[in-house]
Amino acid sequence: MKNNNRFLVFIMTLLLATTTLFGANVQPANIIKSVEVHFIDTGNSDAILIKDNGKNMLIDGAENDDEKSLVDYLKAQEIKKLDYIVLTHPDADHCGALDAVIKNFDIGTVLIGNGSADTKTYKDFVQAAIDKKLQPSVPLEDKVFTLGNGTFQFYNTKSQAKDVNDRSLVMFYKNGEHEFLFTGDAGKDVEKSILEKMVDIDVLKVGHHGSNTSTSQEFLDKIKPEVAIITCGKDNKYGHPHKDVSERLKSIKTYRTDLNGNIVITTDGKTLTTSTQKVDGKATQVSTVTKIDTITNTTISNTPVVTKPITSADSTVVYITKTGKKYHKGTCKTLKSKIESTVKEAKAKGLTACQVCLP
Repeated sequence: MKNNNRFLVFIMTLLLATTTLFGANVQPANIIKSVEVHFIDTGNSDAILIKDNGKNMLIDGAENDDEKSLVDYLKAQEIKKLDYIVLTHPDADHCGALDAVIKNFDIGTVLIGNGSADTKTYKDFVQAAIDKKLQPSVPLEDKVFTLGNGTFQFYNTKSQAKDVNDRSLVMFYKNGEHEFLFTGDAGKDVEKSILEKMVDIDVLKVGHHGSNTSTSQEFLDKIKPEVAIITCGKDNKYGHPHKDVSERLKSIKTYRTDLNGNIVITTDGKTLTTSTQKVDGKATQVSTVTKIDTITNTTISNTPVVTKPITSADSTVVYITKTGKKYHKGTCKTLKSKIESTVKEAKAKGLTACQVCLP
C-alpha cells in the first residue's frame, strides 16, 4: 500500500510540474479576432454596426422609411442582440428606424446624447424603449466602456448647445492598434471644444454627412485619419458632401455610401481592410492598410461577396414577389415567394435590388 501511495504522489508531482512548465492549455488573454464596422447605406442618414467578438453595437438608426431595410440588414448579419444602441442626437435621420430595431432584437444598453426632440419620430423611439423596459441614459464624459475586445468612450456628453446637431455624442472606439471616431452631426464648435482630447486615429466618420458645418482643417490636422467615411444619399438635396469638405479630405482615402454603397471595415487590431458593396451590380472593392501603410485598391472579383459583373447584370436571373418593391437572389432570407425574372425586367417594373442579399 505504501508503495502504491508513493507511486501516486510521484505521478501527481510529475503532472503538477508538467502543468507548471508547459501550461494547462491556457489560452492567451484578450486575443483580438476580426472586428467589423459596417457603415450601412441608408441614404442621407446614419446607421453604423460594430461587431466585436460576439458583442454588437448600433450607432444611430437611419430614417423612418429605412425600418425594414435596416432590420433586414441586421438579421442578415445574424444579429440576435445589440449590446449597445447609441443615439448620437434625436434628429429623424439618426433615430427614425430605432423603434423597429428595438422591437425586433434583444437590446442591452441604450446611450443617448444630451437632448430630446418634440417629434413623433423621437417619441416612437422613446416609447419602444419604454415598452421593453429600457432606460436610455446619457453616458458619463470619458468613462471607458467595453465591447468585445474593444473599448469606447464619449465626448461632448454635457452639451447645452441650441443647435441639436452640436449636442451630438462623439464616440471614440479602439481595437488593438486601430482607432475610430464617430462624430454624429457635430459641428466645428464641438470639434474645437474636444480638440485637446483628440489623438491620431485611423478611421473618421465625417460629421454631418459631409456638410461644411463640420470637419474643419484644424480638426483633421489634429486627428490625422487614414480613412474617412461619408454617409450621404445619392443626389441629395443638401449638396452633401460639400465641395470644401471634399477638398479638405483630398489627401485622405475617402469612401461615400452614395458612391460605394455599404462600407465594411474589418480589423484584427493590426491591419484594416475596407470593402464596399453596391446593389447595382458593380464589382466590390477592397482596400488594405496597416497602421502606417498607404491604402491601395484592388478588385476582389474572386471572392464570394462580389456581385455580378456589370456587363452581364441585365440578364442575371433574380426573383421577385407579386407585391414587393425589391428583386432578390433565390437564396435571400427575406424572400417568401418566388417569381423568376431578370434584372432588366425587374428594373423596368421600377423594382430595386434587395440590400440584404445584394443580387
